[in-house]
Amino acid sequence: MEDTAVGGDVPPIEFESLVAVPMSEDIGLEDFFRVIRKLIDDYGLNIKMSVFQLPLGKRYSLCENGIRRACAVVKVTTAVSNKYILEMARPDGWSISTLI
Repeated sequence: MEDTAVGGDVPPIEFESLVAVPMSEDIGLEDFFRVIRKLIDDYGLNIKMSVFQLPLGKRYSLCENGIRRACAVVKVTTAVSNKYILEMARPDGWSISTLI
């Protein structure tokens, strides 16, 4: 599995080829789903969300127990712009940052 490229950079994930999977419990995104629900309920934001399995071939694509890691891609639309949030599932408690 390839995690890094020459110079230490991690090669990007190709998101165009990902296939959406159903949003369900026990995939490591439950806390994130609660935060998104709170944003909708408290602020009335226009939010669209999809969940994808990460492509194979990267060390971080699989959890230690062999379960394929998922990620949520959220589009937040306001009157002036669109913002995107990318959250990696962490069913294994792996530490990773949310990308905005």
